[in-house]
Amino acid sequence: MLSSNYAHKLSSSLLVLKNNGLSDDKIQSVLLKNPACLLQNPQWLEATINKVEPVLGVPPESLRFLDGLEIIISLSKSTLDMKFGIFRSFGWSDSEILSMTKALPFCLRNSEARIQLSLNFFMNELGYTPAYLATHPKLLVYSLEKRVMPRTQVLNVLKENKLLKKNFSLNSIAALSEEKFLKDFVLPYREFVPHMFEAYTKATGHQVT
Repeated sequence: MLSSNYAHKLSSSLLVLKNNGLSDDKIQSVLLKNPACLLQNPQWLEATINKVEPVLGVPPESLRFLDGLEIIISLSKSTLDMKFGIFRSFGWSDSEILSMTKALPFCLRNSEARIQLSLNFFMNELGYTPAYLATHPKLLVYSLEKRVMPRTQVLNVLKENKLLKKNFSLNSIAALSEEKFLKDFVLPYREFVPHMFEAYTKATGHQVT
């Protein structure tokens, strides 16, 4: 009887996913990554799915829809409102917030304190605008202490010493793997600016011989 109830819920939930425009690939991903949500009340699942686009701007056909669904499932409305409120307090418009969440819903995984710290660094210290960050949301999910700040300091030192042949954006630099960043921006200048090398490896915790 219990297994029959589970089977009925699963069948109903799969139908809800299909009726809401999710492809077979996305349905399979839900089965693999978040099967528990399929055993909830189908009406709850439908209501949750229907929140993703209006709340986060992510339509069902988007590659990010399942990420958005996970955010809606895992965060309460009050938590989402609190996080949106932090962005607004830094001058973000609702359309800029939606642009960010549509591109990368997982930006909202960060704690309220982490969001505030990131926005303070990027906007108040580096001078980035909401419009720029909304279209480059990955900057907000990188580790500030282990990635963004150390790499910003490296770029600043290289610019001050006129060692860069061209300008590089922090967005492109932050996206590099650790190995690539070390190879291109740290190790070639180890002898010229040894304090930069030492400060970077200390900040990131990477041991380089």
